[in-house]
Amino acid sequence: EKADIRMILAFAEDVKRIYGIRKSLSEYVETLMKRHAPNVAAVAGASTGAELIAEAGSLQRLAMLPSSTVQLLGAEQALFKHLKDKRQRPPKAGVLHSHPLVTAAPRQQQGRIAKLLADKISIAARVDYFKGKFVGDSLLSDLKKRLQERAASTATATATAGKQK
Repeated sequence: EKADIRMILAFAEDVKRIYGIRKSLSEYVETLMKRHAPNVAAVAGASTGAELIAEAGSLQRLAMLPSSTVQLLGAEQALFKHLKDKRQRPPKAGVLHSHPLVTAAPRQQQGRIAKLLADKISIAARVDYFKGKFVGDSLLSDLKKRLQERAASTATATATAGKQK
């Protein structure tokens, strides 16, 4: 019994230590992203932005990619499955699938939101690579404004369609 309790406590300490390491790594990535790609970090978030840069290979390559490619970064395997077998549905988002704006959206809207997000991230990456000024907050607020407009127009269209029936 005491041996079991000791093992459980040791395991709990290991888990606690791993969470501490995870937190410090997350803070480190956030610091690096704010230093080297502040606009991408503001729009995509530090961890998603770092993952996009890693998938692209570098900030330079991310800046040179079209937004449609940025949208699908990380979904290459699903894309090739779709190209091989047309019955497979095409991917809507790769790394961006984990972004809070995409995950919070209804399933039917996730592809559109990922597209809008990829547009803004693409602009942010170009500004960061070519050493422009910080525009991340305005890009993010513009994105949220467009999403609110889209949601309002969708709600209006749904209400109008409901009245016609």
